[in-house]
Amino acid sequence: MRGLFSFTAESSEIRDAVAHIFTCPRCLDRAADVVASLKETGDLSPTGRGRPPEDRYQDDRAALIALIDMREQQRMGLFRAKAWWDELKELSPKEQAGRVRATAAIQKKEVFETIIREAIRLFLLCQTMPPSCCPPGP
Repeated sequence: MRGLFSFTAESSEIRDAVAHIFTCPRCLDRAADVVASLKETGDLSPTGRGRPPEDRYQDDRAALIALIDMREQQRMGLFRAKAWWDELKELSPKEQAGRVRATAAIQKKEVFETIIREAIRLFLLCQTMPPSCCPPGP
């Protein structure tokens, strides 16, 4: 997989590999690991043949790297949303409302979706339990 990001990779090899990676979640995860590793070592740029290291890929690899970057940003947003929800759920409803109004980061879609997912999960869990396990609603 690392060879895909080398300067010597052939265009047909790149095209075929990237097409497959876009359709295969397992390979996309592996490619994301390789890209992260190459970024960590500073070897992601297509250097060689006199090209400056800051040159970016001018082929399908650029789209693949952009997709991987977007997925990582989305994952980080979900982690942050989960952290905000973990903090919020410990507060009283009044304190929650005040924190949401005062903190723009909590007003993001990801936080709302995290809260909704948690509510659905708890609702479904309560549906499988005997009635005495779950407190009655308001």
